[in-house]
Amino acid sequence: MLLTCPRDHQILERKLKDGMVCYRCPGCQGVAVTIGLLRRLIDRDFANDLWNRARSGGSGSGVPCPSCLGETRSVVVAGGEGQQPTEIDVCPSCQLIWLDPGELEDAPAKEMPPEEERLSMEAREALGRFELSSRKKRKEASDSGLKYSEEPGKDLLKALVLQGMPLEDKKEKWLVIPWVTWSVMLLVAFVSTAVLLSFSPEQRFGREAIPPLIPQVIGFFEVWGFVPADWSRFGGATIFTSFFLHAGWVHLFGNLYFLWLTGDDVESELGWRRFLLLLLAATLVATLLRYLSNPASAVPGIGASGGISGVMAYYALAYPRRRLRMVFLYYFRPIVLTAKARSLFIVWVVLQLFLAYREIQGSSMVSGTAHLGGIVAGVFAWIFWCYRSDERGKEATRS
Repeated sequence: MLLTCPRDHQILERKLKDGMVCYRCPGCQGVAVTIGLLRRLIDRDFANDLWNRARSGGSGSGVPCPSCLGETRSVVVAGGEGQQPTEIDVCPSCQLIWLDPGELEDAPAKEMPPEEERLSMEAREALGRFELSSRKKRKEASDSGLKYSEEPGKDLLKALVLQGMPLEDKKEKWLVIPWVTWSVMLLVAFVSTAVLLSFSPEQRFGREAIPPLIPQVIGFFEVWGFVPADWSRFGGATIFTSFFLHAGWVHLFGNLYFLWLTGDDVESELGWRRFLLLLLAATLVATLLRYLSNPASAVPGIGASGGISGVMAYYALAYPRRRLRMVFLYYFRPIVLTAKARSLFIVWVVLQLFLAYREIQGSSMVSGTAHLGGIVAGVFAWIFWCYRSDERGKEATRS
């Protein structure tokens, strides 16, 4: 997650302090810490009093939170001997405290135990962290793989509705509300539904997603879908109009489902501006790769899957250990396959390579090349925004 300085809007650098992560601004040298870390750095009673006063009231400070960008609460604390009172900015929803330069040093110091006792405490803490990590790894290993459902009633419905599509084992709490994800889903659903309902029932419920498509639908998609051989019509606008069109209800549901599954977490990680930029870039790269694979093709390309593939790629790389569950029916009994996002992403990329090969050979109507283009955009976005930021944080910590 990228945090920004509320003073000069620079990206905060991640550092380790007392074995925990904090974020420091390379410009103004202010620091953002969690309440848990603050309790370890300064007098615990002082930190608890600051936190309780922020939660029970406090006045608006006008200073944005480095994480959620909402307004923080200003808490006035008494200064030391000969010092003026200090205003400290607290975001109760993110449990984040912003400390301007000098505020951390001016806070009441923590009473340190004797050296022998302190070493014993640190050893016990290290042992506790190791045991907790080992227990977590054992639990993940035992939960992974294929097994019969422990909640057959709930999982039976999931198997019937989702037909094996993945679900997050545990939905994480959003840092920000994913307005862009929801808005894109609603807009795509509205446009695609309006188009599909504009045809007669015989046309809609005929062989809608299996060639040969019905002539009326083909004609509409040839006008508003992306056709490589005629890509420049309407000034190239079909690159974007094709995003909102889908060949049928299954096509539409599948794309919206995967945008719902991954989009909220990615938007929460990146913020709405970067998320929207990722979606646009993935759509453009997906369309470009499809064009390069067969510039003379007159087959219209439709669907949001190219852009969504970029979001899925970023999700898998940003949350590689996130566990996903897929529920299937085996002789009317639900079975659950649990795997990490990284493993499923690798399998999915291999499948897209196979689909791209079949598409180039002319034996597939699914555009694997567009999916691969979206994946490339998502990987580069992760390298540029997430991986490089983590590396800069590690270098700052080592220095």
